[in-house]
Amino acid sequence: MMADLEAHRHRKSNQPWQSDAGRYRRHGHAIGNGTPEYRSWEGMFQRCYNPKNHKYHRYGARGIVVCPRWWNFGNFLADMGLKPNAEYSLDRYPDLDGNYEPSNCRWATRSQQARNRHTNRIVVIRGKRMPLAEAVERFDADYGLTILRLRRGWSIIKALTHPR
Repeated sequence: MMADLEAHRHRKSNQPWQSDAGRYRRHGHAIGNGTPEYRSWEGMFQRCYNPKNHKYHRYGARGIVVCPRWWNFGNFLADMGLKPNAEYSLDRYPDLDGNYEPSNCRWATRSQQARNRHTNRIVVIRGKRMPLAEAVERFDADYGLTILRLRRGWSIIKALTHPR
């Protein structure tokens, strides 16, 4: 399977879906500019396989690929379903270093995606890992004050729950 992915990586086109474009019209997602789901699918390939794409360095250059099943838009659509609404976009979750595949993708809001970044500070509360921003929200705490308390050496629970 890795050989197949490498072969796809080195295709002349860098746009693996183009040779099959006619097939996608039958479910109505490739007409004109395409539906939001089709544009997400196409963007996923651009990020992973087109070195000229401005986001390639975060995806394809890091070795992130699209699973072979999703080289067919119909399979992608069957696995992901329709976007809940226009505020959602494709997110690699729970493993942001993982590939685009059914077990590692979801439709997510900007807020959800913002919490799924390498730069987030991750805390563990009652055995559950989460971004600090999520913990602050759950405890209805002040973010700046929580950061200050953590810098002063407070435990995460005390920093989140201690009254002002």
